Amino acid sequence: MTAPTAWLTLPNAISLARLLSAPVALWVAFQGHATAYKWFFFAAVASDGIDGLLARLLKAQTVLGARLDAAADTATYLVLFLAVLHLWPAFVAAHSVMLATAIALYAVNHLWALAHFHRLPAYHTWIGKTAAVLMAAGMLLWFVSGFGALFTAAVVVSLVSVAEQLAITALLPHWQADVPTVVHALRLRRAAQTQASSSAPADR
Repeated sequence: MTAPTAWLTLPNAISLARLLSAPVALWVAFQGHATAYKWFFFAAVASDGIDGLLARLLKAQTVLGARLDAAADTATYLVLFLAVLHLWPAFVAAHSVMLATAIALYAVNHLWALAHFHRLPAYHTWIGKTAAVLMAAGMLLWFVSGFGALFTAAVVVSLVSVAEQLAITALLPHWQADVPTVVHALRLRRAAQTQASSSAPADR
């Protein structure tokens, strides 16, 4: 990752704005403004794609950016769950078991990473990105047409994603941003073990 001299790069500013807008979106939803909340969610999804693209184009990918993006994503989808629960409870009830399982596992993974690394996970796994795209597309499709099958598929992929993230947290020797798969985490663990072995004093 590059290390720009200024921490508040354009991609970081977009991620920060998305994070700060999450409680506003929640307030809008709890005031019963369903249409306005849909626009908030659309803006959050669009900005999530834009900040990552800009970070790559501007070569401004940083650890701080990864952490801000992960925190903003967590806030966006936590607010999504609470907003839909308030505005459309029947939709949540139809997916209650899978949603409760996914949220519980994500909470466990976040708490475990905090306890282990003193930081929230920011792995940005390939499966996690796929789940996020499917979740966003599924919700936007349901908002527009009432078709919920894609959202159901997104929840299933999210369960696979969080299971992989739990494995990554267990494998990583130290906190690391942007770990695409559990295979990458295993390689990092083996590299750390090899380095530790090579630096250990030889037996006399």
